[in-house]
Amino acid sequence: MTESEWDDESRGLVQALLIVERNTGEFGEWLPEATSDDAAPSSYGSDYAYAATGPHTNYARRAALDAMDAHKKASGDGANLNGVYFDVERVTR
Repeated sequence: MTESEWDDESRGLVQALLIVERNTGEFGEWLPEATSDDAAPSSYGSDYAYAATGPHTNYARRAALDAMDAHKKASGDGANLNGVYFDVERVTR
């Protein structure tokens, strides 16, 4: 029998990371807190709220969306584009 590459501490760290990733929203917010009744805008008794800032433009995201728009146009109306995505990388101008 071969010995596992993962010891108990390593497995515990990976499990902890998975819990954190599952409970972290797209803005870095802790989801159990952000989805609680205390986070609701109408919860005046709460000591916190969430506010948006911006607008900001993520130019990497924009490049991917622009590429998808061009691909949709080139593929035609009936094209099945489920699962299609574009990688984005920083390039020198």
